[in-house]
Amino acid sequence: LSLAAAGVVLYLLGATINAMVVAGLVIAIGALVADAVLDVDNMQRRLREHRQQSEDEGAARSAAGAVLDAALEMRGSALFATLIILVAAVPVALLEGLTGSFTRPLVLSYALAVLASMVVALTVTPALGLLLCSGGRRNRAESPIVRWLQPRYDRALTSVVRNSRWAYVA
Repeated sequence: LSLAAAGVVLYLLGATINAMVVAGLVIAIGALVADAVLDVDNMQRRLREHRQQSEDEGAARSAAGAVLDAALEMRGSALFATLIILVAAVPVALLEGLTGSFTRPLVLSYALAVLASMVVALTVTPALGLLLCSGGRRNRAESPIVRWLQPRYDRALTSVVRNSRWAYVA
């Protein structure tokens, strides 16, 4: 959604899709994914806490309230992170000459995608988080593959920790 919104704004500004615009959008994907992952992870944590409190105390608070709390909790830090990202891009946007004409579309598409990500994180992510995360089962059964892999992973990790020099060599 963030990339599509940035594309629409670029279209309305009369920008063409070229290698620099695509590069800006590709670079922005890292920030977009990180924003979404952090939001959803925080929502899942809040919903898990909400379920535990509901079982323990019989609380009548809704899952929507837990998702709203999670979204609001993340917005302050995400807003500052977005502003820092945009401020860091300003010097590149202000370059002049041939370099500036090449990098300006990259910075513009990057900044638009990051701003659109903020809008999506404020509106769509909480709504989808409520729809997709709130109806989950309380106690999920562990996958048979995970049950089979876990002891092997534990043994391998223990041997690597004991003989750490081989890990450094690798």
